[in-house]
Amino acid sequence: MLQLMSLLLENKPGALMRVTGLLTARGYNIESLTVARTLGLPDQTGRSTIELLVRFFGDKTILLVLDNCEHLLDACGSMVTELLSACPNLTILTTSREPLAVPAN
Repeated sequence: MLQLMSLLLENKPGALMRVTGLLTARGYNIESLTVARTLGLPDQTGRSTIELLVRFFGDKTILLVLDNCEHLLDACGSMVTELLSACPNLTILTTSREPLAVPAN
């Protein structure tokens, strides 16, 4: 995985953010909350966690690595789809024992 991350950053320079806590995450919208907490984003009244992530990533060129998605396939798939459609310069690399059901997979 480290070699693939290096290749992606070579071809698309930008920031690298790796989220590894998905293995133990449990609960409603926990995948986006785990990403937000890893990035140090605070809660904002009136905004969903996915809205916070979209605002954070925006137009930035970032490689986001989500590790161990097999435990949250549907939730991670939904989050990845939302983020990729809203953030044009975001690249997401996921690791999972099973494929996510997303168009860009």
